[in-house]
Amino acid sequence: MDTVECPYCEKDNEIEITSDWGLEEDVAHEHQCEYCSRNFVFTTHTSYSFTSRAADCLNGSPHRFRDWRNSNTVEDTIFQTRYCNDCDFREHRTIPKP
Repeated sequence: MDTVECPYCEKDNEIEITSDWGLEEDVAHEHQCEYCSRNFVFTTHTSYSFTSRAADCLNGSPHRFRDWRNSNTVEDTIFQTRYCNDCDFREHRTIPKP
């Protein structure tokens, strides 16, 4: 959820952004004010932020794997995946069902 100010009554309106509505930039999205009931348009502007972390495995150290997790079971076979804690490298294995 985000808010946008109504250009008529200047009250903040909650805007529910979903994957199929409100994300396209440079498009006028219509909205009816929750307070004064007037219609207005708003546009969307996307920004990005980044976070970094050390990944020693990318510099010659071994991967630090999490425990194996079952990802799927088909008939007599269990498919498992584990991920490196640092770089998210995936390793897969299949084992017979006990």
